[in-house]
Amino acid sequence: MRQLQIFNNKDGVTVVEIMVAVSILTIALGGILALASFSFVSTDLASQNLQASALAKGTIEALRNYRDGIAWDNDDAGNEYDGLGVLSVGVQYYPEISGDAIPRWKFIQGVETTGIFERSVVFENVERDVLDTITESGGVVDLNTKKATVIVSWEERGRTHSVDLVSYFTNWNK
Repeated sequence: MRQLQIFNNKDGVTVVEIMVAVSILTIALGGILALASFSFVSTDLASQNLQASALAKGTIEALRNYRDGIAWDNDDAGNEYDGLGVLSVGVQYYPEISGDAIPRWKFIQGVETTGIFERSVVFENVERDVLDTITESGGVVDLNTKKATVIVSWEERGRTHSVDLVSYFTNWNK
């Protein structure tokens, strides 16, 4: 009796082995390339996030400097050096250094574009309850405190990212 030679044919197995090996290598190489691409995108996003955070922190520092240098209730006729107590609530501003002989901060209405970043700060009134604790609503407006929300946003690969930083400013010089 003669055995069927189907399972003893070594030539066909070699071609199948090569195809399997090429498939495994292709999948592995695709995974490595996808991981490298994700790594580059993540590194770029982390770098941009760090830059945006620094820009937001710089805006808070500019606000502190501005608050310390301009009287809280100062109502400048040119609206360049209004005190924090006078700036409009719910309006976007951005900081800018003046061109005066002695430079100082001023806040301009609008949004500033710096490279890929847009930054602005929006002020809100602050309310306090009977215990003088800040409350979201139902309290009395504290005329000597403002809430400032700094927003730095940018687009990366068709997606919008942002860093928001909130700080409270008081009329410490009253």
